[in-house]
Amino acid sequence: MAVAIAGCSAPMSERAQQEVPAALQEGHIVQDIKGSFSGRGYADDLVEALFAEALERDTALRTLIRDVDRQHRTHADSIEAHQRFEDNNRAYYEAALAHADRLSDSLERDEQRGRLRQSEARYAAAVADARESGRRYDAIRARTTELVELIKLQRTLEIMERYQRTERPDDRVLEAELNRIKALEQRLRAAAQE
Repeated sequence: MAVAIAGCSAPMSERAQQEVPAALQEGHIVQDIKGSFSGRGYADDLVEALFAEALERDTALRTLIRDVDRQHRTHADSIEAHQRFEDNNRAYYEAALAHADRLSDSLERDEQRGRLRQSEARYAAAVADARESGRRYDAIRARTTELVELIKLQRTLEIMERYQRTERPDDRVLEAELNRIKALEQRLRAAAQE
């Protein structure tokens, strides 16, 4: 039974190599992928590598993703300033109550604890709107991050499915290799019985 199919496929044409993402081209080692978008290293995350290439081709999406990144980076200072302020106030009231507990006179201790709790309640009322804005910001930021992941999955799935349709090697080559190895196995078995 002779199979007349070449054992190795012909090299990809230049046009075909341009259409196939670099992360999926022959000779490319997934572990060495370095994405060009935002200077991220992608290690062996093929989704990230394909998305970086999709961003290179889609300038509108690239601009949108850069705006999201810029929002997270540039507005982090404002959010951190509010968080630090809240943390300092929380730390103060916790420490102050611990100090009040050290007072030996129970009337003074109760009076100081009451004053501290009233002060803390006034503070909480004063920052209630800011806290709600912070909660809403966190929720929207989490959703924008999820939307980026959703877009990433959608775009890379399109790329992978196109790759699957256009670049699948001829199954007959694999079948021919299977037949060759079977023939070698039979020859080895025969040699082992001599």
